[in-house]
Amino acid sequence: LETANRSNAEARKTIAKLHSQIQEMQVTIDDEQRQRDEIREQYNMSERKCQMLVTEGDEVRGALDTAERARKAAESQLVETNERLGELSTQNSALSGHKRKLDGYLSQIQSELEE
Repeated sequence: LETANRSNAEARKTIAKLHSQIQEMQVTIDDEQRQRDEIREQYNMSERKCQMLVTEGDEVRGALDTAERARKAAESQLVETNERLGELSTQNSALSGHKRKLDGYLSQIQSELEE
């Protein structure tokens, strides 16, 4: 009976020790699961942020393309305006020359009329 009691006491110690180890392991598992969940949440937030940045990059590229097209259109319009300005300046010079010529004829005719 004494041997059985000793064996029983040893078995109870072993069971208590194993139970304590199981509890420690369970705490470790719970901590690791909590850490895994936090890391998963951080990963998900990073993925969302990455997607937002990709979307923003696409929008910026689109805006840049639009601005580039507007710049090219403005440059083209500037070239056309400068060409038109040149044409109008040439016409203005020709008309001024023609006016001087007509003023000269008018002065000559008035001189002849006064004589």
